[in-house]
Amino acid sequence: MLAKHRLDLGMNAWDQKQVDALFLRHDRNRDANITVEEVGASGMAALKTHDLNSDNMISTREVEKFYADNRKKLGFSKDDYQKAKAMLLRHDTNRSKFIEVGELFESPTSGQLSKGIFDRADQDDDQRIELNELARYFASQGE
Repeated sequence: MLAKHRLDLGMNAWDQKQVDALFLRHDRNRDANITVEEVGASGMAALKTHDLNSDNMISTREVEKFYADNRKKLGFSKDDYQKAKAMLLRHDTNRSKFIEVGELFESPTSGQLSKGIFDRADQDDDQRIELNELARYFASQGE
């Protein structure tokens, strides 16, 4: 169960696992902060986007906020992402890592996507659906 402040941020259990893994890997003294002493200058540079207040120390709260903000920007949940990934693998017959309109079905059966979703899912109008677009499509459908 996620703490109330994490739920209020919009985090889900998958986000929390990512936060926990980051701190398990880098927070050597387990004080809920990652410092340059623990990861070195290059490690701190790699994690700079997580240091929201630019104090050269990354707290658990900063990373939680980073993941929550990222979740909101992406616009989909882990479940939407997993479903999109499975559908992309199923429909991407030419292995381009995109779904083109010709890879969709006029009369889909169970587990197939209809050509009718193409215009709604292709958010950047590049005539192909990439993984994040498909996940956002599923999120918008509440599926």
